Amino acid sequence: MAALPTDRKMRMHFHEFFRDLHLAIRRHGNDLAAALDELLGGLDLVCFDEFHVHDPADGRFIARLLPALLEREIRVILTSNYPPRSLLPNPLFHGDFVPTIELIEQALTIITIDGPVDYRASSSHEVGFAAGWWVTPGTAEQQARLGLRPPGSAERRTLTPAGNPVHVRRATGQSLWVDFADLCENTTAPVDYLALTQRFRQWVISDVPDLRASGREPAQRFANVVDVLYDRDITSIFLVIPDPELAELIGGSAKPS
Repeated sequence: MAALPTDRKMRMHFHEFFRDLHLAIRRHGNDLAAALDELLGGLDLVCFDEFHVHDPADGRFIARLLPALLEREIRVILTSNYPPRSLLPNPLFHGDFVPTIELIEQALTIITIDGPVDYRASSSHEVGFAAGWWVTPGTAEQQARLGLRPPGSAERRTLTPAGNPVHVRRATGQSLWVDFADLCENTTAPVDYLALTQRFRQWVISDVPDLRASGREPAQRFANVVDVLYDRDITSIFLVIPDPELAELIGGSAKPS
């Protein structure tokens, strides 16, 4: 974005824009064009990060939004972890979204960035997401080495960062401790994670299971959480439930891994 020769530009997480757009539409009496004028008026270019579609209701709204967005005199850039044909993958709803996928393919230039260098791995690992830990089996000794004090039952709270309730084990200062089940097995969305990152800069997500057995929707929510935490440079510690066979092999090792 810094290399683009204009000051009339904006980079924004797509689901953050999605949230702001819904609010603007309400302010303008369901007038989508007026809402887009409010949010994007005066811009030459907008970049939406993490463009993905998994919810059928979001898909229907994007089918309305995208033509209106592309008709404007503004250049649109979308970044995504998914090729267009993999958007809204649920076979029950994918067919309804195919016309929107075709519009993306026709109106935008699709560029696959799959070079040999993963620049996330080249970080100094000193700040933000890269300074975090993936810890298994998450023993008390491992947690102590990381300066973690497990929350007590009296510290449990229910937050409503963007409308959906999120049950957390601790929320104090800039630190948040939440179980995987409470964050990813309930109805939460990227807008909730984005709102939480505005308040909490250090996260602990505990009892992270084997994602292969967690179910498609919880695994997808967890992927969304990781995307948001990485994008916002949130220092994160993941306490992982080990595979039983692996746990037997390591015998409760106290070395974070």
